Amino acid sequence: MNATNNKRWVDLLADPQAKIILALFGWIVYFLFALFIVSASMRSFEDAFTHSAVLTLVTALVIYINSEYLTPRFFAQGRYIPWLVVFLVLNLLGAILLTIFSNNIYPFFSFQRSFITLLMSSFLIFFLQLLLNYLMQYWRWEAKANQLDSEVKLLRAQVNPHFLFNSLNSIYSLSLDKDERTPEVTMKLSQIMRYMVDRAGEDRIKLEEEISYLQDYIDLEKLRLGDKAEISFEVKGNTSLHQVEPLLLIPFVENAVRHGLDTMRSGGYLKAGLQVDHRSITFQCKNAFNPEIKRTSTGTGIANVRKRLEKLYPGRFDLYVHRAENEFTVELKLHLS
Repeated sequence: MNATNNKRWVDLLADPQAKIILALFGWIVYFLFALFIVSASMRSFEDAFTHSAVLTLVTALVIYINSEYLTPRFFAQGRYIPWLVVFLVLNLLGAILLTIFSNNIYPFFSFQRSFITLLMSSFLIFFLQLLLNYLMQYWRWEAKANQLDSEVKLLRAQVNPHFLFNSLNSIYSLSLDKDERTPEVTMKLSQIMRYMVDRAGEDRIKLEEEISYLQDYIDLEKLRLGDKAEISFEVKGNTSLHQVEPLLLIPFVENAVRHGLDTMRSGGYLKAGLQVDHRSITFQCKNAFNPEIKRTSTGTGIANVRKRLEKLYPGRFDLYVHRAENEFTVELKLHLS
């Protein structure tokens, strides 16, 4: 059963009218099953019908009290022993009630038989209720996980590819000048594209791989911008300690280049740094920009990353964004333990 069908079942079973219909259907099936079992030992069909009806009503009463009162107050809170004691007492009282009614139509119907029948029935139905609740919770979780995965993949796919065209133009210029750096630059671009195709679809990757990808990107931008801007990237700490969601850091640098360095004719700078320890990862990016030039956001920058963070690291990240007169600062801290 796929996630879509599971979600439909959850929506159906969560509907109040559907719950009533399902409960009525279940008790009708229970009554017919009881009627089939006891009809062979009763003196007449009327006696069997009456006994089955009383058994169904008493069992329904026990199950209702257990579901509405005992389970929330005891079982759901992990108080299993008190729940079991009260549940047995409840079945005991139900068996007494069932015996009184049954003896009116079948004098030899014993209390022991009433108690065993009721206890087995109530335990079985309670188990089926637990199983159904578990399945519904699992289906809800699965539907939520699939929705989250789809949303994250969509957000990840929105990472701006403008650097690809810039890099290709840079490589083209190098090739025209027969620059000896052309093979190296082409290899870096190839590594970037391979990372985006092969690794970006995974849930988690080694932090070292994300850093390598980020370094290749920065090297290409250094080549393209040349003396127009000063770009640096510094890494401190043991980068082998953690894993991260792929393509998580690149939008910060990409945003700094497109809306910062690309707006300046000279004097631009981009300073990126990564600090790693046992419990956290801190990434900071500062860049100059020309306040006189305003570019329309494509929605693939900071807002994109914030949405991904909220879905992948809920309550476990701090994102600081500050815009000064001619400097933009972003700092992200991931709390990983």
